[in-house]
Amino acid sequence: MLGKIARLAQTFLSEATVGEAKDAFDVLQTLIEELEVKEDPDPIEVRLIANLYNFVEHLEIMKSNLHSYVKDSMDLMPGSTLGKLYDEESMDGFKNLKD
Repeated sequence: MLGKIARLAQTFLSEATVGEAKDAFDVLQTLIEELEVKEDPDPIEVRLIANLYNFVEHLEIMKSNLHSYVKDSMDLMPGSTLGKLYDEESMDGFKNLKD
């Protein structure tokens, strides 16, 4: 089994792609797209789009670091190969399901 921190990291990664969290990130992406195509944006909109780009970039870096942390934690924990395979597959929710 994973440690408490690794389980929390894995839960965040799974929950960030479903439900209300996914909806919020979809709205954020739509906001970015709208600001990108706006002609003659106000100064506040220019700052906002810069902040949104930074936020998305930092979010992706954080997600990558969390994935690495969970993977490294699984490598350190004793357990069966099947258990490790299950944990790796569940990090991304259901998007990795195979036929």
